[in-house]
Amino acid sequence: MEKISFRVRLRQPHMGSLRPRWRTLFVLLFTSSLVASLASATHTIVTPNESTFASIGPYNGKIVYLSSPRHTSSGSRGELGWEENINGRHWNYYATTGNFKNGTLTQSITRNLRARGYKVILSPNSRDGLIKESIRSSNKAGADVHITTHTNAGRGNYMLVMVDNNTATTYDRLLQSRIGQFVGVAVPGTEVFTTDGTGYTNGIELAELDVNAKYTVYVELIFHDNQAHVDWFGSGTDWGASVKHDAWRYGMAVDIALGYP
Repeated sequence: MEKISFRVRLRQPHMGSLRPRWRTLFVLLFTSSLVASLASATHTIVTPNESTFASIGPYNGKIVYLSSPRHTSSGSRGELGWEENINGRHWNYYATTGNFKNGTLTQSITRNLRARGYKVILSPNSRDGLIKESIRSSNKAGADVHITTHTNAGRGNYMLVMVDNNTATTYDRLLQSRIGQFVGVAVPGTEVFTTDGTGYTNGIELAELDVNAKYTVYVELIFHDNQAHVDWFGSGTDWGASVKHDAWRYGMAVDIALGYP
């Protein structure tokens, strides 16, 4: 198991400003569409249906499948904040189509996956245990990237990024490294653990990564029984804390791993 400490902050490149008369119109148009899209985001109930999002602007030809937990016991897994199934999909939703930095569409590093040109599919997060349905859907769609996002328990203070020790390729490990690098700087704690699963799965294959996608990674984003992690993720009145500011990091990691398709 490799243990990596990432605490380097990314610097946003200088961006030229839009001409004033176009800026106002563009922001108004973008804001109205953003409000409409965010209406389908929820942090209180499960979403039983799969959702598909086209790219914003030119399509780069790549499909990203973001898989959420489908635990039957979600809500009774020791969570201090929202239940695990909701945590995973909530992050995935904002990584797909959430706020841009400062609410404007630019070429900055803070773009979500759609704004980077990807088609994105979000799995259901229903309490049915049917994770194989998500796997079949990913394969049927011909996903190029498959990331499953869970939250963990055990009061840890780190982020965990896993690949399947039986099937991992150099592509999987490249995406694993980039997620550890670019998402890990935001998650509270001191380390990012990148591992093939040994010690966390007792040598058993990671079933959620039994997919055909070229790039596959399993992320335990936070520990949902660690109050510091829950507070960062978003709790109480500040329910969108991390997703508003850091979910774009999935897109950054994918873009770099795939070489900006």
